[in-house]
Order: sequence, then C-alpha cells, then structure tokens
Amino acid sequence: MSDALTNINNAISAYKAAANSKSGDVEQKVSNAGDEFSSLVKDAIDEAIKIGNKGERATIAGIN
Repeated sequence: MSDALTNINNAISAYKAAANSKSGDVEQKVSNAGDEFSSLVKDAIDEAIKIGNKGERATIAGIN
C-alpha cells in the first residue's frame, strides 16, 4: 500500500509542478503526470486484486 501512497504523492507533485511551470514545460509535465496517474490506477487495481484473492483464500480455508 505504501507504493500506492508514493504514487499518489508523485502524481500530486507532478500536477503542482505542471501548474507552476512555464507554458513550454506544461505539456511534458502533464504527460508525465498522466503516466504517473495511470500507474497509480494500475497499482490500486493490482492491490485490490491481491486483497480479493487473500479474502477468497481465507473464506475457502474457513469452509474446509
């Protein structure tokens, strides 16, 4: 989960930097922020899948 928090902080920093930069740099920084945001979403989905799998294993172990 700390990776997800790191990604959130990185995305926020990228958006702040894009907002404060000169217009020539904005497009590149926004693009990087988009990459970081998509990475954040992917990491959140991967973590949700892991949690779901753990829950399923715990349920199966409880039934048996």
